[in-house]
Amino acid sequence: GIGMDNTVHVNFRSAGKWSGWFTGWGSLPQMETIYAATDNQNVLYLWGIGMDGLVYLNKNEVERQWTGWQANWGKPRDFYKPNLHFITAVFDRNNVPHVWGIGVNNYVMGNNNIEYFNWRNGNNWFGWEYQWSM
Repeated sequence: GIGMDNTVHVNFRSAGKWSGWFTGWGSLPQMETIYAATDNQNVLYLWGIGMDGLVYLNKNEVERQWTGWQANWGKPRDFYKPNLHFITAVFDRNNVPHVWGIGVNNYVMGNNNIEYFNWRNGNNWFGWEYQWSM
């Protein structure tokens, strides 16, 4: 969860018991929003949008070790950042993550709330596409 001060609070279940809420999980910046999804290997992915406007990714990989928070993952395009304020994700039946976000294109005037989309092909992210459904 995210507190009123934009600090991420974590509570996890292990051996049938909840850990209780705590903060200070790694070098995590303050977040505006956070989203979690698991793949078919039970790897937990966490995406977050920081108060600094960057999109972050952390995942729980082999032997349940976290990769650490990575900013600007997913091959951002050279000419813009996705400036998101909402993010969500799913994994398809081939275990490929698909990530959507709603954001503002800084090169278009007004409150445009443009859809962005990113997905991974093997180990490589495609990169943020905007207005991908048009």
